Amino acid sequence: MKRTLGNASKGGVLLFLLLFISLSSLFGQTHEPYGLYRRKDLSALSQLIRDNGQLDRKTRQIYQATVYNAYGKAKKSNKLLRSAKAGATNLSAEDTLSYVALKTAYDNHIKLFDYQSAARTGTLLLSTYRAFFTPEEYQEEAEALKIWRLLSGVPSQVVEKVRGLEIQLKKDKAGLLNIPVQVGEQVHDMVFDSGAGLSVLSESYAKELGFEIVSDSTIPVKSGITGLATPVKLALGERFRVGGIEVSNAVFLVFPDSALSFGGGFYKINGIIGFPIISHFGTLTFTDRTQLTVNGEKAKRDVKPNMIIDGLKPVIYLSFNGEELPYTFDTGADRTKLSDNFFKRYKPTVEAEGTSQELKAEGTGGGLVLKGYEVPELTFFLSGKPVSLKKVFVSQDPISTNGEIYFGIIGQDFIRQFRTMTISFEGAYVAFE
Repeated sequence: MKRTLGNASKGGVLLFLLLFISLSSLFGQTHEPYGLYRRKDLSALSQLIRDNGQLDRKTRQIYQATVYNAYGKAKKSNKLLRSAKAGATNLSAEDTLSYVALKTAYDNHIKLFDYQSAARTGTLLLSTYRAFFTPEEYQEEAEALKIWRLLSGVPSQVVEKVRGLEIQLKKDKAGLLNIPVQVGEQVHDMVFDSGAGLSVLSESYAKELGFEIVSDSTIPVKSGITGLATPVKLALGERFRVGGIEVSNAVFLVFPDSALSFGGGFYKINGIIGFPIISHFGTLTFTDRTQLTVNGEKAKRDVKPNMIIDGLKPVIYLSFNGEELPYTFDTGADRTKLSDNFFKRYKPTVEAEGTSQELKAEGTGGGLVLKGYEVPELTFFLSGKPVSLKKVFVSQDPISTNGEIYFGIIGQDFIRQFRTMTISFEGAYVAFE
């Protein structure tokens, strides 16, 4: 090899350098947007798509489709993918762009409740692009795919669009918000939880309500906070009303009663209205925590997006120490918990200001003890507005729902500091007053 290079002409060396520069440029085009996509840095990715003239048309369209997907515009995202001709032909296991396109299409189908297309696309995604997933991610995706396969023959969920509907919520024993749910002539209170990836029923409640259990549908489902799995079934609510809003063909996870019982039976959950239903309410305004106004698709046009939808969970962007980072947003969590990702990034601050502590985290699969620190006070910024949290737990152990990307779970201690909170799934923002 040395002899060949030593005898190379100046023209040959120049050609080699030009080829190297060309390949480096191509590598940068392919992987720079992918890194931003992977880290959920939507602001930087949008700017790159807009300003980088070196991105070819197909690359630009596919990554713009990921932005539409994250902002809850699944139909618009699919339309752009079709325009980019990002189909399922000529797939290569090493092709980053094809992976991103297929994964985005898969998530769009899930958000649109097109279970048959989700099952087909998900099968192709996992069989072709296994190398793009960590072992934990692959296992989670494989378990989720079982759900969409089981639901392949189920019609899409439909939620009635309303404007200006006011709903009175209640707090339960655990301080969680409950919303009235009417099935036939019966009215029941269920937890109203945007952090629940699917709606939930206890086994006895599913029977009482007469919801149809999908045959042979037992699957393991992990708790978001603990990562512990529970075998559950799937049920279909054909028609019912949530706070007066009609919902058809909604999917519920059916847990054993024991999995939804906490504190030795002191607190029991009968049902949870989760993200797939709540997100289709459009724009929601909470006043004094218990008064909810639903405004369908009405959203303010002058508000900069600060929320994305990753799969079936809402994520908001908060600034801390001048860095804007993503956190999962869970209205069903009583307190904020920061993840091991936050601890690793701000370890000197956490260790200097916090005290060592253990936290017993309870989820549907049981309890788990997390090791970490309690920090007396941390100040975050949401869209430039400061929010100070007291006695914040920062975990040294991984939090299942945060994976390697998110920096914590933002809960009701954040929300309670404001009289009014607006969550706009149409406008992709959260605002407080």
